[in-house]
Amino acid sequence: ITVLLTSISLAWMILGRVVASVCAILGRIFGGARVETFFYRLTRSFHALLAWVATLSMVAVIAGGVSYHLSGRNFQDDAIDWYTNLSAEDIQQGLVLSTGALAFLAATFLATRIVALIRYIIDRQLRRSLGSHYDAELWHNWLTLLERYCEAVIFLGAVLFGTELLLLQLGISTTDLYRQVGNPVNHLFKLFTIISGAQLIVMAFRGLARPVAELLDRGLSGTILSLYWKRLTRLVPLAERCFEAATYISAASFLVWQFERFAFISVHGQQIVACIGIFFAAQVLTEIFAVFLNHSFGLYSEIPRTGQIGQTLVPLLNSIGRYVLYFSGLVMMFEVFKIDTKPLLGVAGVIGLGVGLAAQNVLSDVIAGLVMLFENQYLVGDYIEVGSAKGIVEAVTIRHTQIRDGEGRLHLLPNGQIKGVINSSKGFVNVVVDLKVPAGSNLEELMIAMTSAGHRLRQERREVLGETQINGLVDLSLSDMTVRAITRVKPGTQFQMENEYRRMLREILEHSTSTQLRLKAA
Repeated sequence: ITVLLTSISLAWMILGRVVASVCAILGRIFGGARVETFFYRLTRSFHALLAWVATLSMVAVIAGGVSYHLSGRNFQDDAIDWYTNLSAEDIQQGLVLSTGALAFLAATFLATRIVALIRYIIDRQLRRSLGSHYDAELWHNWLTLLERYCEAVIFLGAVLFGTELLLLQLGISTTDLYRQVGNPVNHLFKLFTIISGAQLIVMAFRGLARPVAELLDRGLSGTILSLYWKRLTRLVPLAERCFEAATYISAASFLVWQFERFAFISVHGQQIVACIGIFFAAQVLTEIFAVFLNHSFGLYSEIPRTGQIGQTLVPLLNSIGRYVLYFSGLVMMFEVFKIDTKPLLGVAGVIGLGVGLAAQNVLSDVIAGLVMLFENQYLVGDYIEVGSAKGIVEAVTIRHTQIRDGEGRLHLLPNGQIKGVINSSKGFVNVVVDLKVPAGSNLEELMIAMTSAGHRLRQERREVLGETQINGLVDLSLSDMTVRAITRVKPGTQFQMENEYRRMLREILEHSTSTQLRLKAA
């Protein structure tokens, strides 16, 4: 035992020295810091492998020697008998097996180092290709998983090949043995391949999705497709989650398919993957339909061709299209699971009728909204007054109308309850300005000033549609009197034009010769 342990230690030390010297020489020959680093890591890995082999060999020698001694055998007698019965053929066979085992171990070790070198090359190429989009943590984990998988495949292949060689030397047929007890190494290989492959595919998709999206964004810039692509980039996180779920479910289905008793799980897994694809396709079509509507109504241009009509109809049509696509996707999912949709549609119609009768207010809001749109009572951007709500229409949906008042408050009015709408954005709007002055003021001079202000407003602002009309006195008391001016302007500009008219009138009154008018302007 002592002789064998000493021999193993010496062999370990000599091989370690030889490998270290060879790697150092190769590092100096090829040059470069990275090459020297690679050979340094290669030396450390080989030393670790030798350490494990030496340790296991020592443990085997000690265990075998102790067992041999406890069995009562005599080493000298057994050695003499073995040497006496040893033939040239046995020596040749032993040398062949030893040489094959050493070559087999060296090839396995070399294969693992080649995998490490390939990992380094892939990492460098990814850094060069992705540039600023290179996610160091994600790709480090991906390369580590790939390296571990390749090492596991090499190890399993080595075990399988070595086992078959050993069985052949013992005269045992591997085909008959595998038929009786199965091949566990093959099952482990399939297990590692499916699990590692699914994880590698998911991580690679996650790392390449955003760089590819930005590359396409730059490539499609300036084209009509850029509008669609910018909208679809919002689905990148959803695409990652859907692809991840589909990949894992497919891997699990393929894994359980190896066992015939779980075949039904594989079938349902494929159906679930198909449903995930249908769901994501519905999301993509929804985004494309939204861009198509906005582009058709010219809402992407600086000056929309359809204006308020497009801003009103596009959200409504987009909602209808979304519901239709989602319902169609749901029907297709039922078809994937071989569920007859005809009875389902009939039941849905009956349920819809019952819901419609139970929710008459909702149905009334929907009908009122459609009637309002068809009759063009008001559009998005109009200034309307409905009861106590007075402001600009921000959105019109099937069920309600959103009005933003002057204080910033948002009024949500059900369409079925909107009655008596006052629309200040149809055709034209009159700006009414009342000016109150002392009763003794020069009325003629005041009216001339108000007319001059209206004339100046029309010349400077295109929103004004006509000359200002002075209605004269509209209120008179012992202390003061009120004069009214009316100016026709474009809808939606009445408040701005009213302020502008008052500003111009103040400037004119400040230069007036009448003392009372100057005091009033001040």
